[in-house]
Amino acid sequence: MAKFEYKSVPAPKKGEKAKGVKGSDGRMAQAMTSLLNEMGADGWEYLRADTLPLEERTGLTSKAVHYYTVLVFRREVASSQVETLTETDNGVEWSENTAQDDITETPAEAPESNQSISDEAPRPTLTATRAPEPRS
Repeated sequence: MAKFEYKSVPAPKKGEKAKGVKGSDGRMAQAMTSLLNEMGADGWEYLRADTLPLEERTGLTSKAVHYYTVLVFRREVASSQVETLTETDNGVEWSENTAQDDITETPAEAPESNQSISDEAPRPTLTATRAPEPRS
């Protein structure tokens, strides 16, 4: 199964001048073309454009919702380069995984027919206790 990494960048907010390009819509198309070609040269495949709301402060007490457009790109990652997000005591940390596709797991051995389940090590049990209620 293919693994992908994703990248989102803000969409251009103003057009780009170029020879032979006329009008606002042409300049905006030129800015998008330049951005898409730049990302494509780095191996990113254009996926979609999303418009996302963002609540921002206006003044001391009021808030307003502004909408921003981002362009989403993806590119395939080799399975040996996949990073995972792990939670630690000090926050969140990225770590690189080993190639999961290359690892073959062997099935657990079935217990012998003359061995009973009670011969295995005892399993720990958890007991829930209720905390004492505070006195008033």
